[in-house]
Amino acid sequence: MANELTFKPGPSITISDTVKVESLLSSTGVANFLGIPYATVPARFRQCRLLDLESATPSDGGVLKATEYGPVCSQPGEIWESDRAFMLEGLRPLLKVNGKVIKSSEDCLRVNIHVSPETLVSGAKKLPVYAWIHGGGWTIGDGNTGADGNYLVRKAMDLGQLFDSIGINYRLGYHGFLSSKELEDEAKESGETYFANKGLHDQRVALLWIQKYIHHFGGDPDNVTIAGESAGGWCVLAHLLSNVPICKRGIIESTPIWTFPPLEDAQRTFDRMVASTGLPDSATGPEKLQALRALSDDEMGRLLNGVYSRPIWDPNWFVYQKDSSTPMERLDKFPSWVQGVMVGWTKDEMALWGCTQWTTMTPTDIITWIKDISPNPPFAEELMQVYHISEHQSQQSNFAALLKMSTELIYGCVPPLIGSHPTPKVWVFRFDQTDDFPQSAYRGYSYHSLDVAFVLCTPSVAGPEADSDYRQTSDRITEAWASFMCGESPGWGPFTETKDVMLFDGSRSRVIQWCEKDAVWYTLATSEEREDWLRSIGRKLLSKKRDL
Repeated sequence: MANELTFKPGPSITISDTVKVESLLSSTGVANFLGIPYATVPARFRQCRLLDLESATPSDGGVLKATEYGPVCSQPGEIWESDRAFMLEGLRPLLKVNGKVIKSSEDCLRVNIHVSPETLVSGAKKLPVYAWIHGGGWTIGDGNTGADGNYLVRKAMDLGQLFDSIGINYRLGYHGFLSSKELEDEAKESGETYFANKGLHDQRVALLWIQKYIHHFGGDPDNVTIAGESAGGWCVLAHLLSNVPICKRGIIESTPIWTFPPLEDAQRTFDRMVASTGLPDSATGPEKLQALRALSDDEMGRLLNGVYSRPIWDPNWFVYQKDSSTPMERLDKFPSWVQGVMVGWTKDEMALWGCTQWTTMTPTDIITWIKDISPNPPFAEELMQVYHISEHQSQQSNFAALLKMSTELIYGCVPPLIGSHPTPKVWVFRFDQTDDFPQSAYRGYSYHSLDVAFVLCTPSVAGPEADSDYRQTSDRITEAWASFMCGESPGWGPFTETKDVMLFDGSRSRVIQWCEKDAVWYTLATSEEREDWLRSIGRKLLSKKRDL
């Protein structure tokens, strides 16, 4: 493969008199410090604890060989088994580093750091830090290949806008997002503050590790930007709304509208898992935890039963929300330590599911479904009227209308709501570049997750042989991201002041002024009750998208 990365021994850095970290140098000229442990976990489902870099280094020789990826979290399905893998050509070989296949394990708390070698020179100016939190419904994904910074950092080097890029692995599925009274009791008995969402807490600890150690890798610990897409974007928002200042800025891509499930749902999930082990209801909390900790990773995966795990309400984390009913995107303000936010979505988010699941739906199917998920018949009729869905429309027209409605109600409504926060400045963008690869099942759409390849600057969209529009889209994104990380404007006006929305679309990239009347959902949200109805419909669309 022409775009395949190759490696040779890279520069090493000295942490102390007894600790040295070795790297690989990729064919892009970027230093790769891979698989560095940032935390330990006392036991399955327990909160992780920050691991000093010195403690992660072997005592015999004092050299940490950061030259291969660590495990990714155990998850259902094959890693990188995707009908969109061709978008990430050039990264897939990194599933094997030095001939070793990347394994999956719940022992996955590692960071991968990609830097320009010149930043490692003593006395060099410390650079902005870009920390990526991967998506995947809190159940799949990784911070290894899925957050590879080789091409992104190379592009930053070429632009003269250098920054460090970091990928974070955290616990997924029930490893990272299982909560119950039994787990809370155990944490209290251990003298810990209980956090319901362990995977989210893993990310916080990784970011605290970054603040402590990134200066050794040429990064500025006081200038960290966190970014993420989909579930990762939601996690970015969760960090920005917490009371622990782990960054200065955040970039939120395609975060869905979200309402926390009832706490009872989490307990029922825990109880169902315990029942699967054969333990009686009368078992003690420690006995239940012991039984679940004895399950293999494969057994844990099967217990998911095809369902994505979900974060739940946690008063110890979401300290600025009075209760779980307050939508995160509707909070009044960000904490004072947040200095800037970028938030955006893709124009055809739901095409990722709709192109394979909705194209055969008849008008009657669509109408019946909308009535089923609407709070009442009159609102269902209004919804279909404003989105132009009817039995008299063609199947293609109804599909396009359903795609627009679902994208707006799940994803498109979030950026303008977050953008309405008065402080700090919030910049809004939309990714309009379509996937025009002939082999794509989603050809002609700017679907959910398509933007990730452009952010990573992969060869298929940003390399010398890539389509010119693709390269322009990727270049514009890199320039905007780098400017924002440096504390500057990304190239358009803050939303509250200008209503600017940047559209990333190759040679057609431009700034538009967002107008409420152009967003159908906004014309429907004329009261708090109706806004709740729309949010409810969005949640049902989100939770059932794979079943339609």
